[in-house]
Amino acid sequence: MNRLTGRQLLEAIEVLRDNKDKYNEFEYWQIYFIFRKEFYNSAAWILLSKEVREETPFCERCFRDNRILHAHHIKRLYTHTYLGLEKSNLEVLCILCHRKEHRKVA
Repeated sequence: MNRLTGRQLLEAIEVLRDNKDKYNEFEYWQIYFIFRKEFYNSAAWILLSKEVREETPFCERCFRDNRILHAHHIKRLYTHTYLGLEKSNLEVLCILCHRKEHRKVA
């Protein structure tokens, strides 16, 4: 079986979200998290994430450069799927700032 590309996975997430009423809540989130995991393991995401972190080798919030860096979606992947592979929707955050950001959203 061939793996889906990053773009195909984003399209699958959009289709799933548009048809949310066809699933019970457990099934929906189970499928969503499978697609999301596959997206973050796709070559397209890995390459884009690496490129963004190399271009900005410091955290864009605290400006530290001696930490593990993550590429973070400014507009959430769940609600703005079409921006999932857009460099303009990414910012570089250190692991601490990234955790703070996701605690704020949750």
